[in-house]
Parts: sequence; structure tokens; C-alpha cells
Amino acid sequence: MRTLITLLALVVGACSGSTPSENRVDSGRVCAGDLYDPCLSEHDCMSGVCQNFPGKNFQVCSKGCTPGMDDACGATRDSQAAMCATDTSVCTPPAANDCVIQ
Repeated sequence: MRTLITLLALVVGACSGSTPSENRVDSGRVCAGDLYDPCLSEHDCMSGVCQNFPGKNFQVCSKGCTPGMDDACGATRDSQAAMCATDTSVCTPPAANDCVIQ
């Protein structure tokens, strides 16, 4: 019986833990296709541009821009300024908006 209880405690301990922050969604907001919302394809975005940012590990709705005109890119929902990437001419946010793709 003690062996069974010890085994059960080990299994429960191994399965518990926190969810990694990159997989956790705190807001519960459903993505509406707004600028910098996560997306799977251009059809998820009102702008028609779903841009992958491999170095940042996210893919979001974005838009084209003119390098040097960062003000035209606006900001994420939590007011983080986006910048116009000089190599791609696409607005690049520091992070994706916090929402769930449905």
C-alpha cells in the first residue's frame, strides 16, 4: 500500500507544474483580426497580411509600411510601439496581442 501511495505521489508531482508563459492566454479575448493579433493565414486579418516573424517566434496580422515612418505602424493593444522593418517594409510589433484565434 505504501508503494502505491508513493508511486501516486510521484506521478502527481511529475504532472503538476506551471504552464509556460508563451502558451498561456490571460485575457481570454477572441482575436478579431486586428493589427498585431495572432493569425494563421491572411484570412484571419482585416489587413489581409498575416506575417511570420521567425526571430520573434510569432505570426501576427500586420501591414506594409515605409521604412523610417514608424508612426504609421501604431502600437499593440498594450501600447507597445511597432516599427517598420527596413528589410521587409512590414510593421513589426515587439509582441503579439493577447488573444485566442478561433
